[in-house]
Amino acid sequence: MGIHHVWSYAKRVRENPSKSLVADVAVPDGAAIPADQGSSAPANMAPMTRVEKAIMSTLGAGMALLIYGMTMLKWGLFEMQGLFAGLTLAMAAMAE
Repeated sequence: MGIHHVWSYAKRVRENPSKSLVADVAVPDGAAIPADQGSSAPANMAPMTRVEKAIMSTLGAGMALLIYGMTMLKWGLFEMQGLFAGLTLAMAAMAE
């Protein structure tokens, strides 16, 4: 039922963008990819820093550990919660 509402809203906004719930909200400069850039937009992005790469690597390793823990170790909610809390603290420490 939710998909129906989202689909209907998207169709209505596609036909008339002024009917969007956020039509009157201003987007700050640099916060959106202009429509005329198309597939060249990723080329205009700044390269990832060493800290960003470390954070993304940590997140990837955490997701791999999550999958392993859930499938092989039969982790429950407490273990998953601990993993996510640990990931949050680790990534926050890296970002400092």
